[in-house]
Amino acid sequence: MGDVFTRLRVMLTGAVLLAGTALFFYLRQPALTPDKPEAVPAASGKPAGSAPFTPPSFGSAATMSTAEIALTLAGWPEGKLHPDLPRWISLLAARNTEAIPAISSALATAGSNAARGLLADALARIGTDDAIQELCTAAIKVPEGEAREAIATSFRALSRPEAVPMLASLFSEVDSGVLLKEAGDAIRRLAGEAGVETLADVCQEGGQLYSQREAIFGVLRTLENPDALPALEVLAADETDPARAAAARQGIAGLRDAGQRRRTP
Repeated sequence: MGDVFTRLRVMLTGAVLLAGTALFFYLRQPALTPDKPEAVPAASGKPAGSAPFTPPSFGSAATMSTAEIALTLAGWPEGKLHPDLPRWISLLAARNTEAIPAISSALATAGSNAARGLLADALARIGTDDAIQELCTAAIKVPEGEAREAIATSFRALSRPEAVPMLASLFSEVDSGVLLKEAGDAIRRLAGEAGVETLADVCQEGGQLYSQREAIFGVLRTLENPDALPALEVLAADETDPARAAAARQGIAGLRDAGQRRRTP
């Protein structure tokens, strides 16, 4: 009888030890919790960290570097009009040729078409050969459409006949669109004798499309500067390019009519 109780006691002790071991390892395991989806931030309609645009005070402009002024204009948002804008543009243009690299860099990072237009206007007001070349280059780099139009409309502020060769070079780069329209309008207004010679050379360049040649002839037909007459007369007499000669003759007639209207009281 004592042997039976001894065997039962051993079996019970073993069962208790086994249960305790199992409980020990179970409690050592990490708690399992259901997977939770990552929190998604609520849509706010604005990029993280963005803040409403506040136009800088023009009173601080005198202490700003040329690069800081250019970057200020580069960050100007679409449709944000401000009475101080013309003063900002004039201030940047007054920095003259030293401002060209800063404006060029700012144009490359401009965040709106409004910003592109402001910076392009500053280049046009500077008006040196380097500034005009940068203006033309920037107009080519941006896509056709509103971005290019924002830069091209600044051609209206150009006032030097020396701008004509650089504007005429655009006719070899594109064959339609607002860029050619604005360049053509500026050439009509500015081109004198040297400008006509430039147009004559450009339309003879190899690889010109018909539309590009016709665009140049359209400008020759409608020049507004009386100083263009001598060069037009030379072209009109040169029948090696009949289409060009015909355009020159129309240009001569148009300039003479305009002169007659000016003389008639």
